[in-house]
Amino acid sequence: MAESLAGELERLVVDAWPAAETEDLDGWLLRASGGPTQRGNSVATLDAGSALSLEERIARAEQWYRARERTAIIQIGPTAMPDGLDAALEQRGYRRHGDSVAAVAAPQVVSDHTKSVLKASVGAWNSPTSPYGRDTALGNDAISNLMTEFWPDIKRRLRFGHHSFFRT
Repeated sequence: MAESLAGELERLVVDAWPAAETEDLDGWLLRASGGPTQRGNSVATLDAGSALSLEERIARAEQWYRARERTAIIQIGPTAMPDGLDAALEQRGYRRHGDSVAAVAAPQVVSDHTKSVLKASVGAWNSPTSPYGRDTALGNDAISNLMTEFWPDIKRRLRFGHHSFFRT
């Protein structure tokens, strides 16, 4: 069976943000990297085997993170496995946190819009008013303008959300 585009993209995101330490837990990928990164210190729930119940899988993930002095963070996307994971986490005292959106557009669309926005904002990036030789506020405005400019075109192609669960 062919993987969905959302599933393929989720796997690419996991691969693009590798963790220093990983362990398979019956289809889930436990990730630890230290530091502040949530994605690199969270469970990727892209698969679920049949060796463990959902409750046992969650308990073992919590134990793994506790051993690393981390809080268990469970990443949930449109292809998270198994079904019912959100409800099971809420029953265990987790709370939803950290919504994000992934989107896809043709490379030419991104390139065209990026060029037009950055060309208009090049002065901001080269401004000497920042200690780094760039005006950070104007640079952030340029990024915001870039997203505003091509977001409508992107969301017509594919849009799906992610969120995380933290234990309260």
